[in-house]
Amino acid sequence: MTLEKRRLFLFPILAAIVIAARLCHSGVLWADDNLPLAAAMEVFRGKTLYKDVWFDKPPLVAWTYLLWAAKDGIALRLAGAAYVLAVCVAAYQLAKLKWSEKEAGYAALFAGFFLTFGWPSAVIPLASDMLLILPHLAAIYFAWRGKPFWSGAAAGMGLLCSSKAIFVLAACAIWQWRSLPLLLAGFAAPNAIALGWMWAHGSLAAFYQQTWQWGSIYAKNTFVENPLQEGIKRTAGWMWFQSILVVGAVLAIRVERGWKLFLWVAISFTGVVLGLRFFPRYYFLLLPPMITIAARGWAEVKPNRLQWAAILLMVVPAQRFA
Repeated sequence: MTLEKRRLFLFPILAAIVIAARLCHSGVLWADDNLPLAAAMEVFRGKTLYKDVWFDKPPLVAWTYLLWAAKDGIALRLAGAAYVLAVCVAAYQLAKLKWSEKEAGYAALFAGFFLTFGWPSAVIPLASDMLLILPHLAAIYFAWRGKPFWSGAAAGMGLLCSSKAIFVLAACAIWQWRSLPLLLAGFAAPNAIALGWMWAHGSLAAFYQQTWQWGSIYAKNTFVENPLQEGIKRTAGWMWFQSILVVGAVLAIRVERGWKLFLWVAISFTGVVLGLRFFPRYYFLLLPPMITIAARGWAEVKPNRLQWAAILLMVVPAQRFA
């Protein structure tokens, strides 16, 4: 079977699994569903975010829910499935831009798989860390295309989802440091529009207090008694369930001698450990570089026992979280 035929055969199956897995949660609201959904419902009724509705996340976390009229149930889960499939497309385009369709297929597969077979409280809700994944991939895509303004704009959209977009911007600067002014201008543009909208509606001061001032107080204090021990344990657990990505990254070292891809991983991991809490959803910041680099590694593997090993490595999280 040719690569094109395999891709046409596997992608509908991946889409069906993503959709079916989320529909299994159509009667459940996870903790990170509740606040964005409740805030969006009030905004949909005509109230102003931050001014009339308390919300401690950036605005796109709530505004995104307005795309399906802030409905829960099947509508919410189909929206989540659509988002994950959009991430798969973005991962595909990113890997294809740098390498070939073979790496692109692996990247899309890894994205859909690990945003389905993971802790349900993390992978199911469209929460802040989840919503940053798509802008993260888009920002790196434009950085690789040599479009610093649009790379910064994508990272800036990410900041309207999560403060960790600062690390995405830093990763983009790895490739676009010569065009840093344009990168920063792009980063500022969507935020200037959002801030202007909030200023016009009288919610700017409340936005700063609820999202940044109170958020910084939360970030400064961890409730974890032994952060180093907890971080090692949680990271080891993440590496175990994502072992196919870790192995793929190791395989990629033979091919990709450059330091930029691995600096991308290091910057992303810094964002994971910042705050010393290590929730499963925090590791979403690490997912874009890992699926991209692992795709390169596995694309170089010739048909042999290693491919069967790859399948076995994916059985572990599938069996645990199916």
